[in-house]
Amino acid sequence: MARPSKYPQELRERAVRAVTESVEQGEYPSLFEAIRTIAGKLGIGSAETLRKWIRQAEVDGGPGQARPPRKWLRPSPRLLRPYGHGELTGVSGVGIIAASFLRRWSTTHYLGD
Repeated sequence: MARPSKYPQELRERAVRAVTESVEQGEYPSLFEAIRTIAGKLGIGSAETLRKWIRQAEVDGGPGQARPPRKWLRPSPRLLRPYGHGELTGVSGVGIIAASFLRRWSTTHYLGD
């Protein structure tokens, strides 16, 4: 069982919201500066603690929701490359290898009725 948190949930939410809003408004030159300053004002022991809360809020879909980069949404060019140069690449290559294995396996193993 996890130990209870030293900081109440309301303080966490308020701190994350304060950092997100201040960065959006451009009050601080960098994200780290905002985290360090707000952590000090709210009495949070370490800026790293607040940074972790912000990262967790991004993962959970809260303020500052993170979105995967567009390049992650596109298929890999390697998978789209046609066959060539004696290599089996891409999804179809995996299918060819699997079909070859199953063909050999089915001739040596009798499944029965």
